[in-house]
Amino acid sequence: MAKYLKYIVAVLFILSLLSFSGPSSEAQGLSIAQIRSLIQSLLAQVQILQQKLYQLQSSQISTSTASQSKTPGTLTAVGQVRNYDVVVIGAGTGGTMAAIQAARMGMKVALLEETDWVGGQATAAGVASTDGGGYGGSGLFTEFVNNITNYYQTHGKSVNTCWGSPCYEPSAGQTILRQMMATAAGSTPTSALDLYTLEKVTSVLKNENTVTGVKTATGDQFNARVVIDATEYGDVMPLAGASYRLGNGTDSNPSPNSCVQDITYTTTIKKYPNGVPQGFFMTTPPGPATGPESYNVRKVDFAKIVSLNGNETLIYPVDFPYHNTYRGMPDSSNPENYTVQDLNKISKTGINWANDYPTPAPYIYYDGTTTVPINYIENLNFRNQYNCQAKLKTLQFVYYVQHDLNQPLWSVANDEGYGGTYNTLDNSCANIGSAYKTLEKNMSVMPYVREGRRIIGEYTLTASDIKRTVPFRNFYIPSKQFPTSVAVGDYGVDQHNCNATSTLEAGLEIVSDRLNAHAGPFEIPFESFIPESVDGFLVAEKNLSAARMADSALRLQPITMNTGQAAGAIAALAVKNNIQPRNVNPDQVQGALVNAGMKISYYIYSDVPQSNIFWKAIQFVSAHGILVGYGNGNFGVDDFMTRSQVAVVLTKAANLNISNPPTAPTFQDVSSNDFGFAQIEAIYKAGITAGCSLNPKKYCPNDSITRAQFAVLIAKALNFNLSNVSQTPYFADVPAASPYFKSIQYMYEHGITAGCSIDSMKFCPNDMLTRGQASALIANSLWK
Repeated sequence: MAKYLKYIVAVLFILSLLSFSGPSSEAQGLSIAQIRSLIQSLLAQVQILQQKLYQLQSSQISTSTASQSKTPGTLTAVGQVRNYDVVVIGAGTGGTMAAIQAARMGMKVALLEETDWVGGQATAAGVASTDGGGYGGSGLFTEFVNNITNYYQTHGKSVNTCWGSPCYEPSAGQTILRQMMATAAGSTPTSALDLYTLEKVTSVLKNENTVTGVKTATGDQFNARVVIDATEYGDVMPLAGASYRLGNGTDSNPSPNSCVQDITYTTTIKKYPNGVPQGFFMTTPPGPATGPESYNVRKVDFAKIVSLNGNETLIYPVDFPYHNTYRGMPDSSNPENYTVQDLNKISKTGINWANDYPTPAPYIYYDGTTTVPINYIENLNFRNQYNCQAKLKTLQFVYYVQHDLNQPLWSVANDEGYGGTYNTLDNSCANIGSAYKTLEKNMSVMPYVREGRRIIGEYTLTASDIKRTVPFRNFYIPSKQFPTSVAVGDYGVDQHNCNATSTLEAGLEIVSDRLNAHAGPFEIPFESFIPESVDGFLVAEKNLSAARMADSALRLQPITMNTGQAAGAIAALAVKNNIQPRNVNPDQVQGALVNAGMKISYYIYSDVPQSNIFWKAIQFVSAHGILVGYGNGNFGVDDFMTRSQVAVVLTKAANLNISNPPTAPTFQDVSSNDFGFAQIEAIYKAGITAGCSLNPKKYCPNDSITRAQFAVLIAKALNFNLSNVSQTPYFADVPAASPYFKSIQYMYEHGITAGCSIDSMKFCPNDMLTRGQASALIANSLWK
């Protein structure tokens, strides 16, 4: 829509210029002042036209169906048809990472965004600091963090300017994301990543129950093998006919009085040491003169959180300098460098503390009555009006800063680049008067949205699944481990209101699930990305299959970037293998992700940093529970494997049944009370081992095992087809006459092993097997 509107503005502007042919005079045409007045009038008319066009659209997104070729009110211009492997809707934190990962895996990707910004909550919404990520952050999130850090280092700036370091300016965050996207576009010969801004999806194309593409308001059609809904609200789900949860109801069984978490119109403010620019200082408070939305009511609530003589510690109310530490940012316009400890020097920050909406003062009290209704998600007109009310509240806080906090040099930042087409036209609010339009267009282009629709998937993650216990310092155990884990989060359950018992989903969660809910790593399974029935479709961002409280731990940048990356990998593998996303092997997704440096297991080992050669494999075997550490924070990466440990590992890798071991032990040296008894009996029964001695029959459970012996055992356990291996030895120390020859040949041919030496082709068959080596051989066998 915005594309057509800007063309109208351009034409009208040119027509107005035609009437001006020289110096100002009534005889020669319009004066410059008259032209400016005319342009302002035309812009106002365009805004009215825009609102009318919005009103023509269906007010209920959920009533639109994939079978409609046009949504009511959609512009009728015939657009272009474009073909892609993967189409990602929403260029937020999850969508950008999904697009980058899919492109890096050789896909042709289209990324569609209805605003003119990329980065979602991290940039477009102005939440320019990362919350969490200390345990779960990895992969593309870590790459983003490193790029941000390097960017500011080159400018002599610290990124330790807020509570959730690294901290950055929204404009810098967007620059980094666009650079990462540009690099991904040419990362392989088949890769492409095309960004389309100001493109709003209005309908979804389907072939029976399979999504095949989308159409947008500009008339463009994007065909795809896989479509990913990474929008802030989950807006594509109803168009795709996918079942979803919303509040404590579902699309098929809605709860009309349900609610979602508060929103916040976060925006960036800065200190202008030489005085604020024209139009950036408010002489009168914005908003109505009376009523609950008036400044006089709002400032009472603001003062409960931030006051002129507040505290410089987290005791309410805090003072303004302490307020600025929460979302403090480096200031590219300030030659001075500072950190979060230099609270009186911070000259740029985000407003994200006293301005949750609609709750008056969420950090002070909660009365259970002022919540965001689900109509905010489902009804576009209501959503737009609601966002405008939230924006007004933030603008009122800026006035509060300038006047009640006696900070006349502070105002909305004018150097973040928000004043583009979207903010000027689509995002302009009727409830914000003309005196504040300069401020408004420099505010963030979207609110911070904490909760939208959630897909009903093959598995619904709950707060009890991710509840973490801490048996000892720095060691966290979530309630549930997922062998199909494809992402790791580490944020606690954090609902901004709408968190009473009556707002939760019966049968999924209860209020006590969040009691003593520690932060720390937890896993998200593959099945939470997969819709219950719709094919050709995936979700990312906050749209995963999760109950409300669990979803509140999935909404921060580290985890939305990780889950977005996972969705991109699932989509790419579905296209590569010509299968539906639900049929992708999660082991292969895990392999692609760990190869991209992403954590998939909640286990953190002090002796296996990410730089360790076995880190990828240990992530995989730990996620599957095949081989884990000692329970003291160590994995024992260089320790030798015993034969009893190998038996345990092989039964897990091969999914052998160990529930009915024989009463009489098979081996003389393994009693029924010994560690690994059931597993040793299982691999014997499966024909994987005959033991270490036939007469007498022994297993030698405490002996170490060689690399060659393990190669034979794993080949039998995983049923390798050894009949077609090359008869020419690959390794100088494994001749064709060796009893281990075929197993080792197969493992080399299938990329399971490259041997033990880089300089020469050797396998080192008689060397004792370490736990790290065992992890690599198992992981490579399972994800190939």
